Amino acid sequence: MGSIFALIIFCGVYFIRLNFFARGFHKGRSDSGTIAITFDDGPHPNTLPVLEVLRKHQAKATFFCIGKNIELYPEIFKQIVDEGHEIGNHSFSHSNTFPIKSPSDIVLEMEQTNEIIQKHTSLTCELFRPPFGVMNPRIAKALHKTEMQLVGWNVRSYDTAKKAGKALGEKLGNQVRAGDVVLLHDRLDGADKTLDQFLNICKSRNLSFLPVGKLKQISES
Repeated sequence: MGSIFALIIFCGVYFIRLNFFARGFHKGRSDSGTIAITFDDGPHPNTLPVLEVLRKHQAKATFFCIGKNIELYPEIFKQIVDEGHEIGNHSFSHSNTFPIKSPSDIVLEMEQTNEIIQKHTSLTCELFRPPFGVMNPRIAKALHKTEMQLVGWNVRSYDTAKKAGKALGEKLGNQVRAGDVVLLHDRLDGADKTLDQFLNICKSRNLSFLPVGKLKQISES
C-alpha cells in the first residue's frame, strides 16, 4: 500500500496535467481548430530568432518568463510584448530548489516576477507555470495565495533532450492535435528551426495558433 501511495504522489508531483495538487489548464477543446504554443525560460538572446519565425507565420504565442532573465534582457522582453505575445510567470529564479521552498518564499518569487512584468508592461500577469512543471502542496498554497492561474501542457517537445531542428519540428507537427498546449523552450540553440518546421506542418494541417489564455477562454465558453 505504501509503494502505491508513493507512486501516486510521484505522479502528482511530476505530471502537472493530473491536477493532483491544484487545478490548471493543460488542454483546450479538440473542436477549436487551434493550438497554443508556449515557451519557457526566456527571455534570452535565442528568443530573437524565435520571434522572427513567429512574425513570419503571423503566429502568437505565450512566453513564460523568468524574472531574473527579464532583468537581464529587458529589451528582448519588451519586444515579446510589443509583438503581441502573451506573458506568463515562470518564477524569479527557476532554481533547482524552487519546489522545496516554503510557500511564503514561493509567493515572494511569484510576486517579484509579477512586479517586474508590470514594471516593463503595465500589465497584470495572471498565468503561472512552475519551474520544471513540478507541482506539490507548497506551490499549490502559493497559487491559492496569489490567485494566479496554473498552466501546464499536454504536448511536450522534449526539446531540451533532443537535437533542435527540422526533424524535431516535423515530428512535433505531426503529433499535435487541435486544442493542444505545446511546451517549447526559446532559450535553446536552434529553437527557431524547430519552430519554423513545426509551424509549417501545423499550417498544412489547417491548425491556427492562439496564446494559451485565449485558447482557455474559447475552451471554457
